[in-house]
Amino acid sequence: MTDTADIRPEWFECWRDPSNFFLAARHKVASIPYSEAIPNYVSEAYVAGLFACVWTQHRECTVRLVSKQCRFPDAQLREGNIARDFEIVIADKKNRRMFEEHKKWSDILKTGQIPASESSTERQAQAREAIPRVCDQKVAHYLGSKNSDKQAKAELLIYLNAGAVLSVDEMVQLTQPYQNKFQSIWLLCGIDAVRTWPKRKVLRAAENPFEH
Repeated sequence: MTDTADIRPEWFECWRDPSNFFLAARHKVASIPYSEAIPNYVSEAYVAGLFACVWTQHRECTVRLVSKQCRFPDAQLREGNIARDFEIVIADKKNRRMFEEHKKWSDILKTGQIPASESSTERQAQAREAIPRVCDQKVAHYLGSKNSDKQAKAELLIYLNAGAVLSVDEMVQLTQPYQNKFQSIWLLCGIDAVRTWPKRKVLRAAENPFEH
């Protein structure tokens, strides 16, 4: 693999094996100073790569980001000759940048202290607030209004930073108002991928992608 610091956005725009793609995205995240914001393409590569790692354990696939010159969708998964289009959005505590809490943990560990983790109750509350908020944002951006009878020509992939803190039933309920707005709705919760619409489905990773 090319040195991580030298990997440019174009590297992620070629079809790649999910494991190599996700590994490159993780290394790219780690190479960016905590004082700097994570570029959108890196966050999208991280989410798309992790999702593809889970997916390929059930149905073999390759993954890539879509060139920003095309602007839509964010990423694609390919099985054989069939490519699936995904719009990616990150559901996290309001106004918190992705990976921001990782910086806080690192700073605390450097002092020899143990960082306090958020309780499951706090993470559940964050997830319940964040999921409809980011869905509203995507619907407004692509369809103009939740009342639109149009459908975005992509599947929605929501990365839930709180992890697997909600039941499938509750995730279905939270995304119910956005049914028919996308071709399907998926939530990536840790190493579980949950489709809440049109037909619920749970893909669990037998092999942890973070251990490769």
